[in-house]
Amino acid sequence: MLTELLSDPKLPAEVSQSLCELPLLEVKDRYSRRAAELRAKVLAKHRDIRAFAEAAGLDLIAGLPEVG
Repeated sequence: MLTELLSDPKLPAEVSQSLCELPLLEVKDRYSRRAAELRAKVLAKHRDIRAFAEAAGLDLIAGLPEVG
């Protein structure tokens, strides 16, 4: 969400300005809840991109090494 991005105290002013110029998308019903649930699953698995893909039900196509 834009609020989270703009709340970074180290965010350069020009980046903040660019972000504010982007068109905003309407947030659909239950978006925040679904995003929070997905984030919780990923954080529980130490933020690895594989954990995100697994939690979101995505297939990775990038050449990441297998972890077994």
